[in-house]
Amino acid sequence: MRPWFVFLLFATVAPAQVVGNEALAAERRVLRPVLPTGTPNSLAVPSDLTSPSNDSTMVLHAYVLVNRSADRYVATFSISESASSVEEATAEVEAKTHAFMQSIEARVRAVSVDPVTQVELFEYEYNAATGATIATEVHAGFEVQRNVIVTYERSDEIGVLAVAAAEIGIHDIARVEYVTDDIASVRAELFETA
Repeated sequence: MRPWFVFLLFATVAPAQVVGNEALAAERRVLRPVLPTGTPNSLAVPSDLTSPSNDSTMVLHAYVLVNRSADRYVATFSISESASSVEEATAEVEAKTHAFMQSIEARVRAVSVDPVTQVELFEYEYNAATGATIATEVHAGFEVQRNVIVTYERSDEIGVLAVAAAEIGIHDIARVEYVTDDIASVRAELFETA
C-alpha cells in the first residue's frame, strides 16, 4: 500500500515543479524581436517592436553588433596539480607558476595569480581477496588549482603564450577576454550605428 502512496505523491509533485520552473524562466526570458525578412533597413517596423511611452514619443528597441579591435587581451591559464599532501601540491603549482611567469614576463603587460581551489581527492578500492563487490572509499591526496591571469597587447601573442605554457606543463587556457578601454566611444558608435 505504501509504495503506491509514494508513487502518487511524486507523480503530483513533479508536474508542479516543471510548471514552477517554466514560470520562473518566463519571467527572466528576454524576447529578441526579429525584423521581417527582406526588409533589414526598412522604415516599416512591426508594431510589436515599438512601445509607446507617451503621446509625443515612441521607444524603439534595437540590437546592434559592432566589430572593434581590442585595446588589450586578458588570458586565463589554469594550473592544476595533485599530490599526497596539500604542501606538495601547492609546491608543484608554485613551481609551474613561477616558471611560467619568468618565461613570459618580457612579452606581457601584467600578470596576476588567483588561487582557485584546494580539493581533497578520494579513490575506491575493492577487496578482491574476499570476493566482495563492495567498494571502500579511501583518501588519495589533494588537488590544488590556480589561475594565472595574463594581460597582453597584441592578438597574435596568445600563440606564443600557449606554447610557453605547454612547455612548462600548463595545458588549460580557461578563457581569453577582449577588452576595450574606451567604453564611451563604443557606446557612441553603437548609438550612431543603431
